[in-house]
Amino acid sequence: MTPVHDLPGVGKDLQDHINIPITFYTKEKIGVGAWTDETLEASLKEWQDSRSGPRSSPWVAAGAHVRSRPDVEPDLQLYGAISPHRDYVRFLSSKPGITLHSTLQRPNSRGELTLRSSDPLEYPAIDPRYFSSDPSGRDIATLVEGVRINRRIAAQSPLKELIETEVTPSVEATSDADIAEYVRGHCTTLYHASSTCRMGNDKMAVVDPQTFKVHGLEGLRVADASVIPIMISGNIQTPTILIAERAAAAICHGDVFQGERTGK
Repeated sequence: MTPVHDLPGVGKDLQDHINIPITFYTKEKIGVGAWTDETLEASLKEWQDSRSGPRSSPWVAAGAHVRSRPDVEPDLQLYGAISPHRDYVRFLSSKPGITLHSTLQRPNSRGELTLRSSDPLEYPAIDPRYFSSDPSGRDIATLVEGVRINRRIAAQSPLKELIETEVTPSVEATSDADIAEYVRGHCTTLYHASSTCRMGNDKMAVVDPQTFKVHGLEGLRVADASVIPIMISGNIQTPTILIAERAAAAICHGDVFQGERTGK
């Protein structure tokens, strides 16, 4: 298969927010893990009648941005779910509990996306290369510290009074090496994949940073999270909307953006 236009950066620089959860069983039946058919029915009726009750608040309502060490900008996003169900409910707990998540914000790891064939219906090959593409070891070390930070949070009031125990297999991980092994085996994506068509003017850039036009082609633009050059700290929905708005403005008012670029 001969490409129509060869841009070496297409599919490269894949970046993602890597998440590692730890779960705790609680002494009392609280949150999502305590729901029954009866409580679901009652909470729905309360919401319909008065717009109040458990359904008036998201089950992931607590969060923070923190530093893994003093000499960096906040590089971890924390959030807590009043549920022991992990990995978007692919793992279902038999007991009620809470889950504390730690998410790497500025990954050094870089993956890639490639085509398997010329068949447009065949799924592409996606290799995030978490940790393996970071020879510095900084990504895994940051997430190890993220687990320790969440444990310190869980050891503070009022959470500590609610918690019965941390859940296996993370509870057995005590040393840095143990926690790193746990992270490698149980980290998840937050579905924040980005940067495989990143904007810029270097040889690996795919789109123009002002017009979002694909370099070397006419009539083709990219306006989604794949143009983000370096992963942001935080969820990427709002920046992606901003990219789309900027691209729409460039399409409708191209002369304005060209003027910005040339300083006219």
